[in-house]
Amino acid sequence: MQTLRRVLVSAPPRIKQAAGSARAFASRSVQVAKSRTDGLFLVGAGISTLLVGAAYTHERFTSLGECAAAAPATPKPAPQPTVLTGNINTAGYLTIHLSNHADAKAVARVVSRLQTIVDTLFPADERASDEPAPLAGVAFSPSLWQRVTGQTLPANASYKDRNGAFGSMPATGGDIFVHVKTLTYSQAFEILDAVLSALPPGSVAKFEDRYGWGYKDGRDLSGFLDGTENPSGHALRQDVGLIPGRNGSYLITQLWIHDRAHFNSQVISEQENWVGRTKEDSAQLDASVEPLTSHRARMVGHDKNGKKINIIRQSMPFGTLSGEHGLFFIAYANSPDNFDYMLDRMVGVKDSLNDSIMRFSKCTRGNYWYVPSTAELAAFK
Repeated sequence: MQTLRRVLVSAPPRIKQAAGSARAFASRSVQVAKSRTDGLFLVGAGISTLLVGAAYTHERFTSLGECAAAAPATPKPAPQPTVLTGNINTAGYLTIHLSNHADAKAVARVVSRLQTIVDTLFPADERASDEPAPLAGVAFSPSLWQRVTGQTLPANASYKDRNGAFGSMPATGGDIFVHVKTLTYSQAFEILDAVLSALPPGSVAKFEDRYGWGYKDGRDLSGFLDGTENPSGHALRQDVGLIPGRNGSYLITQLWIHDRAHFNSQVISEQENWVGRTKEDSAQLDASVEPLTSHRARMVGHDKNGKKINIIRQSMPFGTLSGEHGLFFIAYANSPDNFDYMLDRMVGVKDSLNDSIMRFSKCTRGNYWYVPSTAELAAFK
């Protein structure tokens, strides 16, 4: 029994829940539950950061012995809860621009305690057993990260303006970005409100909060499925989303305003040409008919080593019928090179071919961010 207790300390929460006894634990295969977008769907008791940290190094074990053998001697720094997980029902996005006289390090200390804010608002023991834990992550602009840590990020870690035949993708900046995933709109609102309230007085010059929500089982407001090319499986998502050895991540955020009237005025076949997939089942168009300017075609590519250029998309629709609406585009990657490749292709930097998505959707916000690991955040406390 002492051996079982020691193993369970390092095992994922889902394994702990499944292990009703040593016999049951040794004989059953327990796998971390996943969300419908192949991210980890974290439910039940416990602190979200710890859940993700445990799941990061354990995905599936078929016996007690395998669990013990697989446990690493020295745990790797865990990514923040939002990086590898999938969407839940609702998302909150908070972009903060700091004032000129803000104490940057004091701000960093506050946002580094984001998980404490979440756990105080929504204690694990007050959630239903099948209710997903609210997930939250914080990111820094490259310039702010350098100010508070002295660390310089790659030159292309900063988002730049881009202009193409169908529109522009402006760099609109920001210093702090908070990403939350929750079951309800209320939870997302409460977390972002608490973050703003916790910042030192006079720190914020301006901020913008947006809220995303699930639409027709993962579809964009255009009616097409979103994120079809997302990496599937936890191991692949680690490879795509985490900086090797550091386990931080890079993040892109963009706000896209859809002209749904214009898009819906097109026949279905033309809509599919713009997207590069069938509308009903998201099947890739045949190469003989797919335009080189379809969104799918513009996004596909490989690096100099032949590896597919990929990102972890976590976008959601936003907005209202009476006002602007569209897609809050958000994605994680292990390098800003991945974002640069895709955005350059959208505006035809090398070949003058522009992404047809921009025929009906206008980008009005854009920025890159650095998402530190939980260990890097802990250094601020």
